[in-house]
Amino acid sequence: MTENAWPSAAFLVGLDLLDQGRTNESLGVMCQVLADCESAGNAYRIAHSLRWIGALQLELGELKSAVDSLRYALRLLVDVDDVELTADCTGILGMALTELGDVQEAVKLLEATCAVCGNCGDIESEGLYSNALGEAYEKLDTFGPARRAYVRAAECFRLAEHWAEAADSSESAGSCSIEMDDSPGARSAFRIARDLYEHDGDELDAARCQFLFGLCSGLDNIVEAESELLSAIDYFGSTSHKEMEGDCWEQLGELYMAAERVDDSLTAFENALSRREETTGGIQSAYCHRQLARLHAHRQAVEPAISSFTAARNLYVDVEPAEAADIDIILGEILEDLGRLEESLVAYTRARPVRVALDNEVAVALCDMNIGTVRMHMGDHTSAERILVGASAVFSAAGEHVDHARSLRYRAAVKRELAELAEAEALLHEALRLVQGFDDVAELENDCKQDLALLLYLSTDFSGAIDELAVIRAEYVSLGVSAKADLCLQNIGAAYSSLGRYADAERALVESRNALENSGIYSAAAVSDAHLSQLYLETGRLEDSENAFARARRTFESMGATDRIAMLDQNLAGLHMSRGDLDAAEEAFRRAAAVFAALDQRPRSALCRCNLGAVALLKSQFGRAAHIIGEALHELRSDPAHRRTVAWAERNRACAELLLGNKNRGLVHLGAARTLALELGTMLDVAKCDYIAALWDVSDTGDDRLREGIDLALPALQYLDAQRFQFSSAGTREAWSKTVALWTSNLFDWAHRLDDEALMAELIESAINSGTHVSDSPADLTAVSMDLASSGHDIDFGAKQLPTLDIGGRAGSLIAGAVLPMQPPPMLVMPDGRIALGAYFRAADSRYGKQARPSAVSVV
Repeated sequence: MTENAWPSAAFLVGLDLLDQGRTNESLGVMCQVLADCESAGNAYRIAHSLRWIGALQLELGELKSAVDSLRYALRLLVDVDDVELTADCTGILGMALTELGDVQEAVKLLEATCAVCGNCGDIESEGLYSNALGEAYEKLDTFGPARRAYVRAAECFRLAEHWAEAADSSESAGSCSIEMDDSPGARSAFRIARDLYEHDGDELDAARCQFLFGLCSGLDNIVEAESELLSAIDYFGSTSHKEMEGDCWEQLGELYMAAERVDDSLTAFENALSRREETTGGIQSAYCHRQLARLHAHRQAVEPAISSFTAARNLYVDVEPAEAADIDIILGEILEDLGRLEESLVAYTRARPVRVALDNEVAVALCDMNIGTVRMHMGDHTSAERILVGASAVFSAAGEHVDHARSLRYRAAVKRELAELAEAEALLHEALRLVQGFDDVAELENDCKQDLALLLYLSTDFSGAIDELAVIRAEYVSLGVSAKADLCLQNIGAAYSSLGRYADAERALVESRNALENSGIYSAAAVSDAHLSQLYLETGRLEDSENAFARARRTFESMGATDRIAMLDQNLAGLHMSRGDLDAAEEAFRRAAAVFAALDQRPRSALCRCNLGAVALLKSQFGRAAHIIGEALHELRSDPAHRRTVAWAERNRACAELLLGNKNRGLVHLGAARTLALELGTMLDVAKCDYIAALWDVSDTGDDRLREGIDLALPALQYLDAQRFQFSSAGTREAWSKTVALWTSNLFDWAHRLDDEALMAELIESAINSGTHVSDSPADLTAVSMDLASSGHDIDFGAKQLPTLDIGGRAGSLIAGAVLPMQPPPMLVMPDGRIALGAYFRAADSRYGKQARPSAVSVV
């Protein structure tokens, strides 16, 4: 090679050093070549040297020097006719400017370079600069042009049989498609890249593209994605690339979760977690724990869900405290639903300072709202109301209408617990107004409507509450919110029980209890048990009542729900009363009253005092009973929310006054009780009032008003007796019948004293026909009055289970051994053609509501 030959020997040495990767040495040689060219004054050779010097400086990260070198070269090339060299210098300058951040100019330079290379047919250079153009566009977040550039680069490299470079460009095109939310386009690009890597023998990068294919897959191509990911897992597992294997398992778990393949998703995330713990751990392990917790929760595996959420929270706490706080809120909600209130409060309280540190008032208010609801469930209504009012103010100021509405609903619940029903109603209507017109609030709207229905129930509009709750329950079912539908059914059962529709009540309460228990919502299941325990008590099933009480109490004790435990103490006192253990009953009522007084729940404390009056009545302490009940009535009468409580307390006060000999005063209270019961639609209570009135009228007037007494008492007892046919349990029917039998014995006595043989015959035939056992001796007036004195709304003891009555005498011998029917007996036609007791049945239908009866049959 002559002295003037180009490229010179030194130039070729520099290129050789570059091929060997000895970049710094290559740059030194090229700089010496440049000096020689400058000495010779040859513009082309200077520019050619600068092209390579600029490329080497770019590779070494000397970006400003590279830009200066390349701009110098381009100035020299203005007068030199070398299109390809000019394009090279322009393209490399564009790459350097991209790295420096001057991307807009870089894009212009690279677009021009690509056009020149395309015109010249230089596919290798076009591929190189098209790839660089794609990178520049990505820096500008213009992913459509970037993808087009990468696709062109891949085509050029493929034509040049540069398989690895073609695969890289295709993979980059796939990444741009992901940014464009074009999952099909991304999958196509990653599939091409995988094939190119495999063609080049690069199994690792091919497996990575299989992972990327799975990453941008969904339910529409889950089968293909599953195949690609499992193939990648096999490769990464066999080559000990545990981190990438963990990535694949995690993505496979996401796909299975989306497809609701819960068991497969659990397995995938468990495998992912195992790989994370072997490699990166930390946040990636936390994410797997969190997803596993969600899956456990979906399967209603509550304890595993809590365990996984706790593990995730503990891993996040020092690295991403905000994530840890979010999980604490989730844990708090789960624990609150389970009734584990102390643990729930710990979780919420842990989250609060983190949210305060983030200086996000709304997030803090959300935390406070949760703390307020727990305080409410724990019976601390004063703290709950204060906290919730504060949260509401924050939501209102921030314009967070949905959260504001939710906080108003919780405030209404506190008001409901405090029996401030008008205030609760106003808050619920305001909550509904706030969310009107918003999307995704159907469940919250239904929650508010359910709470309004509960206010109807607490206002003693039991039928109205049942109708509303049935509609709301159907809406929950349509929304797929089964647990809330079950809570609706629970409330329907409680309303049925208040109406004396015990069979309907039992079906609803048992179904709700079982469903809530199966869902792991044990605190709500305990409420169903509490209602059932009272229902069983009212219908004489004392063992069933005790078992239900015990189940509910265990749950409430584990929750630390002080006020609920006190409510159960009231109910347990009713059980003691039914068993005749009046001292134990009195102690339980006193204990509950003290708790309610300490919690400033005055209406409930007054209710307990009414029940203490009922105990005093049963202890024959009539004056004390009248005094205690009178004091409690003074507190309760002012609030319409307590009308049913007032009704039964008035009846008890009436019995106490009557037993003291204060007939006129007693009948005033009895009339008040009947009027309220009639307004409430609790016809069992109306019938009991009528029977008490007849009983005392006859006792006070001797035989002068026997006929009037029978006309008042007999329809009442027919109605009360008919209630047993709603029970599917023979034991319940029998217990109810025994109680009514005690009261009915007086009717035989009165008919005998009237010397009304026709009425006596009809009474006997009807008793045999219905399976009613009747005592031969009339019941003691005081005993019947005390038996008819009931306890309060929440714990209405109703009928007492009486010992088997001795059967004797004329009526008893005819009736003994009759079997209780499962259906109401037919009407009887007496030999003279009259319907037995027909006039009284008509009177019962008129006073208390029509009862279904089978067709009449003749007495033989």
